[in-house]
Amino acid sequence: MSLSFIFRETLKGIKNNIKMALTSVFIMSFSLFFFMFFIILTLNSLNIIYKRANEIKFEVYPSENLNNKFMNFFKDLLSSLRGVKRVIFVDSKEGRELFLKDYPEYKELLNIFEEEIFPPKFTLELKPYVLLRGEIPELKSFISRLPGIKEVYFGEEYLLKVFKLLVFLLFIDIFFFFFLLFLLSLTILQTLRLTIRSRLKLLEVLYLVGADEEYIRSPFALEGSIYGFFGSIIASILFFAFITLLKKLFGVTFLFVVPTSVAIIAFGVLLGFLSSQIALADLKAI
Repeated sequence: MSLSFIFRETLKGIKNNIKMALTSVFIMSFSLFFFMFFIILTLNSLNIIYKRANEIKFEVYPSENLNNKFMNFFKDLLSSLRGVKRVIFVDSKEGRELFLKDYPEYKELLNIFEEEIFPPKFTLELKPYVLLRGEIPELKSFISRLPGIKEVYFGEEYLLKVFKLLVFLLFIDIFFFFFLLFLLSLTILQTLRLTIRSRLKLLEVLYLVGADEEYIRSPFALEGSIYGFFGSIIASILFFAFITLLKKLFGVTFLFVVPTSVAIIAFGVLLGFLSSQIALADLKAI
């Protein structure tokens, strides 16, 4: 198989349909750019949730007039709830010590007050699946309705918003993936079909002289891969420029950019190649 023939015929095919070739690359570039954007948002949201899922906790404040018997009863009850990993009771003295550990600069100010300014509380360490299954609001509501419970505080409310965003992004990613498969495959497919039809006479001659089928198909497979490669490369460059601008203007940074770009480039090349294989079905018309 002559590599020079493959490259020469590939370049001829692109040159003969340069407008459609540029259109294919343009559509692929901007489509993959937006796909990358949603993928990066999804991965970063997932990373936030993954890191915080093992550290989420409730602070449950019981009524202050409860005696030790009721406190022990509530501790056992809270420990038995599904999704609760561990329950720690923190009295007023311990609450004061924990506060000073985090904010030692307020020690002199706190000496003015009694220890009772820190109400007793239960700290509930939750299992990660409570967040991942979206069960936090339900669990918080149930504990709040228990008699003798004054307040339930969850300091990671933003995680619920991140989780909702993650679910939304997952739907967007799935939709975008199949939409891109259809749109980009159709675009590259039509471009390659025009190339093939414009060279049917040459292909017929090659078949008649006994040229190997893979030899004939290779230029078109390479052409489709080239469209996918350049489309994804341009999309990656645009995305790098975009996140660099965001970092410069707003200080926003994203993780997983490089591996995502590599995956997108591989996806683009594979999509171009597969589109060429579908377009090559037109060769059966010879």
